[in-house]
Amino acid sequence: MKPKTRAKFIKELHHLNFLRYELFDKVSGDEDAFVRNRLCTLPTRSVCYVLSESSAIDGQTLSMNKALAKVVGADMGTLSFFGNADIVYAGAEGINHRWISRFVSSANK
Repeated sequence: MKPKTRAKFIKELHHLNFLRYELFDKVSGDEDAFVRNRLCTLPTRSVCYVLSESSAIDGQTLSMNKALAKVVGADMGTLSFFGNADIVYAGAEGINHRWISRFVSSANK
């Protein structure tokens, strides 16, 4: 992604207007537990690549636990790609704007 395009995309992350919601489930209740439960379906859960409005974590590859601590429930636009992007967590500003994709095997992409 070109730097100018990336900057524009990052700026719009807090809206999540680009998500195909039919491929995601709304995160509800205990958000951390909900996300961790979904991640248990991954064969490899050790790393997460983050796109975020927060320059402190944008573009970083983090351990699963560190990524969860920084992004789940945070009030900022974030996409977190777990495993081989088999599961994507999307968070936006405000309450009730957290989504997690259904597991898609890398072999089926």
